[in-house]
Amino acid sequence: MSSILDILGAMIIGAVLMLTANRSVDYGLREFINHNSDAIVQSNLSAITQILQEDLRKVGFGIPEAYQSTIIQTAQSNRLVFLMNLSGQTNARDTVEYSCVTSDTTWIIDAPVVLHNINRRIRLHGESSSTTTIGAVTNPSIFRYLDQIGNQTSQRLSIRMVEVTLFSANPQVYLDNATIQAANPQERALAIKRLMRESFWRQTRVVSRNLRR
Repeated sequence: MSSILDILGAMIIGAVLMLTANRSVDYGLREFINHNSDAIVQSNLSAITQILQEDLRKVGFGIPEAYQSTIIQTAQSNRLVFLMNLSGQTNARDTVEYSCVTSDTTWIIDAPVVLHNINRRIRLHGESSSTTTIGAVTNPSIFRYLDQIGNQTSQRLSIRMVEVTLFSANPQVYLDNATIQAANPQERALAIKRLMRESFWRQTRVVSRNLRR
């Protein structure tokens, strides 16, 4: 009788150990995959910001004083168009356009993750244009415009600084059972957002010397 009890006890202990080990492996795998995903997002976000900062600090570069009022062509929360001399030709007014447009919606069970592409369009004076997607973010509005003293403005002629805000995340995450079995879509969406580890970057007061003349 005692040997049967010993066997049953060993089986129970073995089952508990196996369950604990399985949970530990699942947790470790989830953390590894999601951490790696987070590193990729951080790298992509860094690449986007480097390009944006480089261009925004050169807004109006090489544009004659007489065209100062036309340097900022369009100033919207999801679209910025400005002039600079990229070709190096005398009096050339080349156009740089940034736009944030919805590109894809990924469904994680019943929670949507919407991605927006940041497109960079270059048109050299008198030539055709070319467009490049420099990355994807999760917020559709990325620009805010400030005047000389730092107040928000919608007047093109008053713009002296640009504030850029970016959120980025990779929807390809490893879900745990608690997230999958969440009581309702709202709770699941919050859990998924935590797992995606959304990255945030904000550059305040990106100033071009050419806008401060």
